[in-house]
This record gives sequence, structure tokens and C-alpha cells, in this order.
Amino acid sequence: MTPREVELKLKRIYWMKREVKAKEMQLAELQTQATHITAVFSPVKASGSNSSKVENYAVRSYEISMDIEESIGALYETLHEGMKMIESLDDPLLRCILIDYHINGIPLAKLEKKYFYSRSQIYVLRQKAYEQIADKTQ
Repeated sequence: MTPREVELKLKRIYWMKREVKAKEMQLAELQTQATHITAVFSPVKASGSNSSKVENYAVRSYEISMDIEESIGALYETLHEGMKMIESLDDPLLRCILIDYHINGIPLAKLEKKYFYSRSQIYVLRQKAYEQIADKTQ
């Protein structure tokens, strides 16, 4: 595995987390829409009634919930694999930087302040970590 492949594998964790959050927001919006449907009673069943809307929202909510569960399962597998790669590093500083950046999603600007390194130094340390992980996986 090359250092670039290691980096992309770890970046995948961030994007998978973002995907799960987006789906959770979509589900919350759908549930909000479903709770704002008002019931109108009439002797004749009209097409496009509110009950069919509620049913559609319920079905769609269920589908999104199942999709979220699948995404979370895949995220945990990827997260576990990423943590194994990060934990293989000997240097605790490199481990902390990769965990903060990839797992916790802390932006570079905050990493600079946290570790008292410049952005370029953080970048160099990350590259060093990717190279060490790539060496250990070969």
C-alpha cells in the first residue's frame, strides 16, 4: 500500500461520517414534514389524501433508517480498519494527529493551535505517518 492509498483510506472515514450525518438530516426533515400534515375528514375519499401522505412518509422514513444503519455498519468497519492502521504507528504524536484529523474531523487550523505546529509542519508529520503505515502494511 502506498502512502497516498493510506491517506485516501483514512479520508474515507471522514466522508462516510458526513454521509451518515446527511442521511440523518434527511430523515429528520422527512419526519418533520410528516408531523405537520393536518387531518381533514370528508365523507368521500379524495385522491392524494393525507393518510397516503403519512404512509409515504412512514415508508420513506423506514427506508432511510435502514440505509443509515447500513452506512453506520460500513463506517464502523472502515473506522476499525483505520484505527488499526493508526495504532500501528510508534510515535504517539503522529497517532494523535491522525486521530484528530481523520477520526475526530478537527480542521488543520485547530490542529495548528492544539499542537503548536505550523500548517506545513502538520502536513509533513501527516505524510510521515502515512509513509510509516504504508511501510508496515507491505
